[in-house]
Amino acid sequence: MGNLCFGMSLGLGPKLDLDAVAAENQAFIKTRTSLRQLYEAQLKDLTRAVEQMRVQRVRKLKVNICKKP
Repeated sequence: MGNLCFGMSLGLGPKLDLDAVAAENQAFIKTRTSLRQLYEAQLKDLTRAVEQMRVQRVRKLKVNICKKP
């Protein structure tokens, strides 16, 4: 994304294309939102996998404790 400089609107430089900047901003927000949703879904999957591992570990510990003479 380009830099914005104050004084540009005084005719000292090229005009700022607000439509182009708005479109670029929307694309950025849409991408960021999509990535956030992807990361949230991945985090839920990882959390579910960790919980399953915990349950398996607890079951294994209970079985081992019961088998001790």
